[in-house]
Amino acid sequence: MGMTTDEKRALKGGGNAAVLLEPLTMRLPDAIRYSGLSRSELYRRASRGDIVFLKNGNSVLVTVQSLKDAVASLPRARINLSDAPAIP
Repeated sequence: MGMTTDEKRALKGGGNAAVLLEPLTMRLPDAIRYSGLSRSELYRRASRGDIVFLKNGNSVLVTVQSLKDAVASLPRARINLSDAPAIP
């Protein structure tokens, strides 16, 4: 199956590339913003093997899929609304 015209255009940098193509990796500062996890937490999870870091020269890259998997594995927050203050 070949690429669509939109996919070909996105690869060349035109069209709506942000919607069509998701990066495979991102630099560490972007991963921090993207995931909402701190730099220290990303390194802790990388040391456990939960997040994949790659080295490209002096840059540390983080795989997007490992970030998604790590965030998806976080426990859900339990919110108790009975303790919330009343709204006037």
